[in-house]
Amino acid sequence: LLTDPGGRGLIHAIGLDSLAVTAVQGQFGGAFSLLRGKTPDLQAVINAPRVDLTALLQAMPKPAAGVAVARAPAPASAPPSESGDLIPALPLPFGVLRDGNGNVELTIGQLKYAGAIYDAITAHGLLHDGVLTVRPITAELPGGSVSGTLSVDAMTNPPRIHVTEAAPAFRLAPLLALLGLPNTAAATVQLYADLSGQGNTPRGIAATLNGTLGVSTVNGEIDGALLNRLFGSSLSAVGLPAAMVGAQGPVMVRCFASRLDATNGLASVRALTLDSSRMALTGTGTLDLGAERLNLILRPQVRGGAGSAPIPIAVTGTFADPREALAPPGDYGATLSALSRQ
Repeated sequence: LLTDPGGRGLIHAIGLDSLAVTAVQGQFGGAFSLLRGKTPDLQAVINAPRVDLTALLQAMPKPAAGVAVARAPAPASAPPSESGDLIPALPLPFGVLRDGNGNVELTIGQLKYAGAIYDAITAHGLLHDGVLTVRPITAELPGGSVSGTLSVDAMTNPPRIHVTEAAPAFRLAPLLALLGLPNTAAATVQLYADLSGQGNTPRGIAATLNGTLGVSTVNGEIDGALLNRLFGSSLSAVGLPAAMVGAQGPVMVRCFASRLDATNGLASVRALTLDSSRMALTGTGTLDLGAERLNLILRPQVRGGAGSAPIPIAVTGTFADPREALAPPGDYGATLSALSRQ
């Protein structure tokens, strides 16, 4: 049903009520209104009981062979970094947030994408005078339930970002698969984040990041191949048996906890503890998110026999090119303490 929300003619405002779309690829509906003018204002309530995003993208028309397709100019990008930085410096489209106002409520019953199913997605976004607030954001992901908030102040220079996230019981295997790591795991982790920063690019935001990121789990099981991917090179660098801890097979994890506290782009490792059936590990240090440099001390202790003690390993270099070696003599305090107790 096409409507004239303000009664001033469709040139000033246009609305759609009782919209319903049903297709093989999905079903959605809702109501929309757009007030036109110097500052456009979009109001929308969208409800999608089901969306097969993979099928929807596949159904999109393909350009005919031999027909030139007009493309929008590519956004300006920073030249490739000679240092091989991992955090991109591409400008984010914050200008869009300064072009209008809006209030959008979104509910998706079930979303299918790339073989995964996401249920009960809800989000409420409010945009006013260049400030976007999305609260709350909730969803049932393949690993479990997550909730969070997002706020973006595009009127500051540079824009200010604040993100929170909480997943009190998240299955580890889907998260490992997303990260491209060995994902044979039977463990549930707790995730939380409260982060803020300012910048026009992801790299700029990282360089000013403040807040906390944490993950923990108890009484789970992972594959030894995951230990090898995470710590194998560090163990090999100091002559420890990486093959022993990294051999495939179940590894019982009694406890794992990690917490990063960031201040102006410098993230301090406030907690890094692993207690498993094959190895124990603790760690301290910092990550410079702006320069993408590492300054960590890992203290692994391989299970297997009396008299073992944690050996401090220095992890330095960059995110893209980490380097492991024996830590300087000043970092052997924990090792000497462990040996004195045996």
